[in-house]
Amino acid sequence: MAHSLPDPDIWGNMPEKNKGIEGDKETSILNGLLNRGRHPVKTVIEVEPFDAKVGPIPYTVPLLKEQGRYFASGKTVLAERLESMISGESEMISAWCHTYFDLSDACLTFEDKVKVQPDCAMLKGIRGVVKTCDGEKIAIDAKAVYKSTGGRMPFEPRQTETVHYGRNGRITMQVNDVALFRLVKEYIEIDADQFKAMPGKALKRDEFAHNEQLYMAQIIRGEEVVHEIYTRLWPGELLVPFVKNTFRLIREEGKRKGMGLFLSEVQETNGQLRNFCIDLIKLQSPIYGYSLLRKPGRVLGAVEGNHMGYSKKH
Repeated sequence: MAHSLPDPDIWGNMPEKNKGIEGDKETSILNGLLNRGRHPVKTVIEVEPFDAKVGPIPYTVPLLKEQGRYFASGKTVLAERLESMISGESEMISAWCHTYFDLSDACLTFEDKVKVQPDCAMLKGIRGVVKTCDGEKIAIDAKAVYKSTGGRMPFEPRQTETVHYGRNGRITMQVNDVALFRLVKEYIEIDADQFKAMPGKALKRDEFAHNEQLYMAQIIRGEEVVHEIYTRLWPGELLVPFVKNTFRLIREEGKRKGMGLFLSEVQETNGQLRNFCIDLIKLQSPIYGYSLLRKPGRVLGAVEGNHMGYSKKH
């Protein structure tokens, strides 16, 4: 998906490891031997609450895990965007509202049916890309798959796989206990049984407004969320004030509609698992459910518990 802002070259400010530059192989082998039979040591360091990275999601999400962060969902991003709108601070509004963010909330489609999963453990549990003779597959932590499906999706965990991630997939690492899913075009492929295994009611596309910008009354009425998809994505106590403030800024731009929900085309052959993405307010803040996993996106890494102002300085 073509996003609205040029992507900054964040890779230039990353540690050498995260640039994907292969280090001295002899040193790497030596370090492996030095640490053989030893458990990883936990350390306590201070990190910035947020770190936004630009890159394809399958290659970028694993970098967040290395930093002790997680792939932020709309519950985090919308809360911070709302706070910036309420603050009226131009710099904060620019940072949160005039920037797009990919979200770890999942959009699942199969034929004409749609399911959503907020704060999707499978998207947050991405470990990287595995290159096989059958094409590229995405490795997801087996525990994350179990959590996302409530244990209802059958799969065979892979004990050991070599994954690629980082810039251009140049970092490699062995991971354990992962599930592999086919990475087709711009989405994670799922079959009919896997679609059914994901919790939540499947809605037909003709049951809700989509693929166009919406009037505010199509999303909320008073203090109630009425849009069939948005009611399943984010809590009303967050979404209602978020929608009101978003439409306030949209109207200042001379527009009456916004926050349209846009989906991928109907596919008859297989199901798709993608992530949602929220775009700029000056573009009427559309929510895309057709994010392209192979194209550069902007993922927000957040420290656990850091949303709704928890980490603000006082």
